[in-house]
Amino acid sequence: MLEFAFFHLQPNQLFCDFLTKKSVPFQKSEDEGVFSIKISLDTNETLLEEIESQYDILLDMNQTLFENEQLEDNKEYTAAGVIVSLKDGRTVYANIDAPLLTKVMSALSPIELGEFVNCIVDAVENPEQRMPCERQRHS
Repeated sequence: MLEFAFFHLQPNQLFCDFLTKKSVPFQKSEDEGVFSIKISLDTNETLLEEIESQYDILLDMNQTLFENEQLEDNKEYTAAGVIVSLKDGRTVYANIDAPLLTKVMSALSPIELGEFVNCIVDAVENPEQRMPCERQRHS
């Protein structure tokens, strides 16, 4: 069995939803605030890559939620953001107003948000001066 662990209920539930959508049987458990999900080692390799990619995204969300809870416990401030991967290999953290990110996450899945952010990063790193309709005509 392959085991995936989360420390926050929200990404754990999103991961379970993802596995259900992909028709992947799983076992879940919780022990002292650690949410574990186990899947069979016999899972299709291509599907397993999708699962691991989704887990990585949700693990980032898990970390952000954990950090936000720590900040709230300290009563200093609340922070939220997304991780952005640049083409030069660097990974940076883009701060986003927590209520705004919550609103965005209520409409988009973590994968959709990642795709959206990657489109913006690509546009910034590879500027295109032509309007979208002009690009489509010349493609």
